[in-house]
Amino acid sequence: MAKFATASTIRTVETRRDKPKLWYFPGSLNASKAAICLRMSPVWEDLEIRVLVFPEETQSLEYARINPAMGIPTLEIDDKIIAGSDLIQKYLTDQYPCRGDQETPREAIDQFIQTMLEWDEGLWSYKRMPGDMGTWINRLKELRCHENLLGAIECGGQDEVLGDGPTVRQAYVKKIAWIRQMEGTTGRTGEDQAIVQKRHEVNDASLVAMCELADKHLETNQPFMFGNCLTSADGFFLCVLFRISQASQAELDELLGKTKHCAKYWEALKATKESRSVTDYGKAWSFRNMLMNRVPFKLLGLKIGWKRVPELPDDVEAEVQEAQKTRQREYYGDALDVAGSSSSELGPVA
Repeated sequence: MAKFATASTIRTVETRRDKPKLWYFPGSLNASKAAICLRMSPVWEDLEIRVLVFPEETQSLEYARINPAMGIPTLEIDDKIIAGSDLIQKYLTDQYPCRGDQETPREAIDQFIQTMLEWDEGLWSYKRMPGDMGTWINRLKELRCHENLLGAIECGGQDEVLGDGPTVRQAYVKKIAWIRQMEGTTGRTGEDQAIVQKRHEVNDASLVAMCELADKHLETNQPFMFGNCLTSADGFFLCVLFRISQASQAELDELLGKTKHCAKYWEALKATKESRSVTDYGKAWSFRNMLMNRVPFKLLGLKIGWKRVPELPDDVEAEVQEAQKTRQREYYGDALDVAGSSSSELGPVA
């Protein structure tokens, strides 16, 4: 099932780094999964961290040159640039495994993480944002994308080739299309709500399946899924449970209540020192960070019209609309045909 998160990539570069560097925003679930894997690994002591201002710096040209898809997290390590927590986890398990990953059969860890990756955290979280906050965060993302693309066009830099192939123009066209499609799915208006509802049902079922699999492992292992030591699978699951706890404690209690062991396991996870690389960055931290960077005031400016998303040239706008149709088809797949909808019927593309 396609997800909101950008595709994970890994590429080899000419210059080898002496110290790994993580680009991330601690309030992001995908970024926190990478952070806790790094926290458990031997890499942690030498790690350089660049905290990005969310949701703006992830759309910057500086970051696009590191990760053209402009998703988070991104890890520069050895001679690799790795975008996406799943590939970061795999690389660390291969090259710099924590003790738990060393002592646990790789197939068991991989199976759990694959089950976990079926869940679309973005779809789950944006639905639960208060009011129309998700909509205006998406608008701020789009504003920065438009500004950066227009700036590149004006200075003649739109054809600069970024890290793994796309030009600046191609990268921003794709990013804008993804933001618009995401808003169509999570916003209050837009795409076919029968299709959207089906996506939510499938997504919620994958969350239950994840907890059931964890509970199965916990039948024979304590205090963690595979015994006495944390593994990267535990780290990933910690991030999921923490995100749910921050959105709705009642939903977390209901979810944990469907299993025999997960509630006790959750308490054991939170008691570890490694967990603080995730649990120290909850809603309160994210709000303080966004307030420090004046994000609420920028959102307000967009909402009341003090600031507007600048229009793109007609030819660029046409490219964005085509890219959005492609993304809609990719995201919904066969559901479009089942519902009898075409991509153009899913909602506005502008």
